[in-house]
Amino acid sequence: RAGADSCERVGDGLVAAHIIARVHSEVESILPSAPSASGSAS
Repeated sequence: RAGADSCERVGDGLVAAHIIARVHSEVESILPSAPSASGSAS
């Protein structure tokens, strides 16, 4: 977000900015660490 704010201050014509949220630490233990091979096409 800081980069987008700086760009707007300079007037560089920023079209879009994406903010990637961090996963809460308690949720990280539930999520798989690697994609499973069960959904791959053969």
